[in-house]
Amino acid sequence: MESLVKIVAFMVLTALTAGPLAIALTLIANKKVLLMILRRILHGALVIVSLFFGLFFSFNPEMPPFIRVLGLFALTTGYIALRREYFPDFRIIMPLLSKLRLRNHRVGKAKLEGQDLENSSSHNPSPFGPLMKWRRNGSSGGDDGHGPGGQH
Repeated sequence: MESLVKIVAFMVLTALTAGPLAIALTLIANKKVLLMILRRILHGALVIVSLFFGLFFSFNPEMPPFIRVLGLFALTTGYIALRREYFPDFRIIMPLLSKLRLRNHRVGKAKLEGQDLENSSSHNPSPFGPLMKWRRNGSSGGDDGHGPGGQH
């Protein structure tokens, strides 16, 4: 019975620490090729372990609620570490929020480009005019000079 407790404790400790350690490894920048290869091998192993235990703990219906939350934590930190190392320009959340109009597209794009909205001369990132004048179905609102309601 003691060996089972040791195995479960090892699994829980690994699920708690593998993701944050993998995120910490993404903060290290190496110029030497050998150190970069070793760091990426260790990082990949930690991400795989974090995602494996995260899936095992979070989607197993017999697990108690605390262990399922721990599994979600391991999944989240493993995903963050994976994205930070191998896909740093891949964005999911910000485009979804801008499409759902929960986040101002102009502010998000300016933050990505490192611009200051208050000090910039042009508040419009699109070269084709204001982004909000077009409806979702592709037609205009009628008051912009296009279409039957906006013709001059």
